[in-house]
Amino acid sequence: HAAPIQSVDFLYEFTDATKDSAETLWPTEETTEGGFKLSWFASTNRYFSLAVMPNINDEGKGNRIITDKIESITSSVKGANEDQFILTGLWSPATSVAGGATYDLTMSVYAGPLQRSVLDNKQPYIALNMREMVLYQMSSMCAICTFQWLADFLGVVLTTLDQYVVFDWGLAIILLVLIVRGILHPITKKSQINMQRFGKVMQKLKPEIDKLKQKYPNDPKRVQSEQMVLMQKYGVNPFQMLGCLPMFLQMPIWIALYALLYFMFDIRQQPAFFGIFQMLGDWPFLADLSSADHFFGKFDTPTHFLLWNITGINVLPILMGAIFFIQQKYMSPQSMATSPEQASQQKIMRIMMVVLFPMMLYSAPSGLTLYILTSSSVGIIESKRIRKHIDELPLEPQTASPTSAKNKKSKDKQGRAWTDAMEARRKKVQNKAKKRNFKKRD
Repeated sequence: HAAPIQSVDFLYEFTDATKDSAETLWPTEETTEGGFKLSWFASTNRYFSLAVMPNINDEGKGNRIITDKIESITSSVKGANEDQFILTGLWSPATSVAGGATYDLTMSVYAGPLQRSVLDNKQPYIALNMREMVLYQMSSMCAICTFQWLADFLGVVLTTLDQYVVFDWGLAIILLVLIVRGILHPITKKSQINMQRFGKVMQKLKPEIDKLKQKYPNDPKRVQSEQMVLMQKYGVNPFQMLGCLPMFLQMPIWIALYALLYFMFDIRQQPAFFGIFQMLGDWPFLADLSSADHFFGKFDTPTHFLLWNITGINVLPILMGAIFFIQQKYMSPQSMATSPEQASQQKIMRIMMVVLFPMMLYSAPSGLTLYILTSSSVGIIESKRIRKHIDELPLEPQTASPTSAKNKKSKDKQGRAWTDAMEARRKKVQNKAKKRNFKKRD
């Protein structure tokens, strides 16, 4: 981490020192062209940091520049495989010192946790904006999709719930689930109602769609355009379903929460539920929400399997797969597949959710698996209540009135856009068909 400054404006720059075997971290072409001056430099791991910085007093006053003392910073990766380490070099400018004279290169050092409660509230860390050392962000390709701002927000919410509401990190995570589920409930309810209605329409239209496929076996575009006409007749369109939107809206939360629980110092070695499992004979289950749950204990030596570094037998990912299976088996709406290919794709997606997803999260922080497991369990209860409400609604497909459909403008913007697009496509297909059937006469 480096924080060059220009005037009183901070520029924050994050560098992954493991990217290259040898690299110059300071100065770079960007910092040279921008005329930036170095304020502090830090080397960090998951929870701790070692930073060099200027000598700032307790009031936050002093020269915030150390460029005169550090001319360049280099980084190189040494060793191989598990024995790798990062060697960072801080190089002072070459200076001639006369006999009997002195040259001052003293700087201050911060060696401590990446904890915002420290870096946000004490000098000189406030004056130097050293809170920027704290990053809830996965490295490499995952850095783009981590949503740093969302991880910061979740950190504030979880800390507030733990310190002022439930006084336990595990309960704070469960309460966060209820908050998120409550916010998404209107979308979830509308999605499930529309999916049920759409499924019943597609079941009713299936015989007619099969006839269209037999009538135009080599013209899938014509089949699609005629299928659109049938769907317009019954006043439905796929955009109204919202389908997997509730899950997609939660995915950024899961990713940000993964990074938060992995890097947040405050959760390090914190047990869930007031440490009740540790009172039962020092049981390691949920003893540390920043690591796997270790239901059956921890291995003395971690075992590497494929992409995972397994430290014990974990039960939460297995329970998560079981919950996903129950959701797919009993709570999902009837299949809307209109072809064997679609049915096969839906089957593959179900297998991925039940098997692959829990495998990917097997060694994830137990706080994250606790969140997803709780969210999925609450989702089952929520779906059951919504289905009870759906049973009281008239979902049977009804033929839409051509006159009303023509004269009355739909309030559904997505529905109108889809209908207009499909109508334009249908006319285009019909025009092409007419051109193919046209025969020029002599």
